[in-house]
Amino acid sequence: MLDSLRIYLDVYITLRYNIAMDRINQLLKSKITKLDYVLVGTLLIRYKQCGKFNCKCMKHKKHWHGPYYIWTRKVKAKTITKTLNKTQAQFVLNAFKNMMKLNKIVDKMKELSLRKIDEMK
Repeated sequence: MLDSLRIYLDVYITLRYNIAMDRINQLLKSKITKLDYVLVGTLLIRYKQCGKFNCKCMKHKKHWHGPYYIWTRKVKAKTITKTLNKTQAQFVLNAFKNMMKLNKIVDKMKELSLRKIDEMK
């Protein structure tokens, strides 16, 4: 009788664990669908001198021109650089944040998948 109770408890715990893992997986999927645009790369904010001899920027750094928003990324092993306006830069920053969230979710899904494989013995 004790052995059958242990078997029952093992089966029950395994089923509950699998249900919980499936629910977590569904929750992670729903989080992905709530994400907006995603991008990768680096966004730099630069100030520059114009090069004109009589411009204020040649005398002191506080008069440099800018800000210039510069987005760089790799495409097929080549670095692509694009200068953005302020609205575009904000969009790219939000897309970077979404990409970080997506990467975290995918990492959790990978971990969950590995646990699921271990449970399939």
